[in-house]
Order: sequence, then C-alpha cells, then structure tokens
Amino acid sequence: MKLVVIAFLILTALSLTAAEKAEPIKIRASVQQVYSYQFYSGVAIPLHADPRFVLVLKIETCNPALAGFANGNAKAFAIHSPTRLFGQEPVKGQSYNFLLKHEVNDGNQKFFDLQVVQPDTK
Repeated sequence: MKLVVIAFLILTALSLTAAEKAEPIKIRASVQQVYSYQFYSGVAIPLHADPRFVLVLKIETCNPALAGFANGNAKAFAIHSPTRLFGQEPVKGQSYNFLLKHEVNDGNQKFFDLQVVQPDTK
C-alpha cells in the first residue's frame, strides 16, 4: 500500500512540474538574413541542440499574439540548417509561413521547433 501511495505522489509531482505543450504559433515573416552561428553576436532563440546558423526574420503576423513578435519586429532563431528548415536555401526578403512550437513550464515559455508550412488554400 505504501508503494502505491509513493508512486501516486511521485506521478502527481511530475504532472505538476511537467511542461504543458501549447498550440503552435502561426507566424508569417520575411527572411532578413542568415548568419553562421559562430559569428552571430546578437541574442537568438535556441531551437536546436546543435545550432549552426541564425535565421533572422521580420515578423509580419503572429497568431496568437506574443510579446516581442509584433508586426515589424525582427526575431533571431538559432537553427541547425536553413536547408533543412526550408528544403532549399531561403530567399532573402521573401515571406514564408511558419509554425513555431513551444511549451509553457511554470509560466516560462520555451520554443523548440520552427517549421515552414504551405499557406492555407481556403
């Protein structure tokens, strides 16, 4: 019986501290620049365990709205490879649709994946 109670308490504690996956954020943004990660001196949002490039995007729309992701703001993302993300080299100045995945843990937001998506055809 003690083992069941201990297991229940552990599972309850884990569920309270586990990160909550949130709905992906829909972003439309234009590519401003791609830098080698080792030569980028600004702040970039890490999206990969082994970032090799920094992708700077100019936000056009963000749904749902997030602080710092307003129309016209530039955001830098540390990614592994632009070719992996886009399927080819991104075109500077061109706008793309993205899904940005994130989770919330104790009120802190962590971003962990960026995907290029095709626009809705509706």
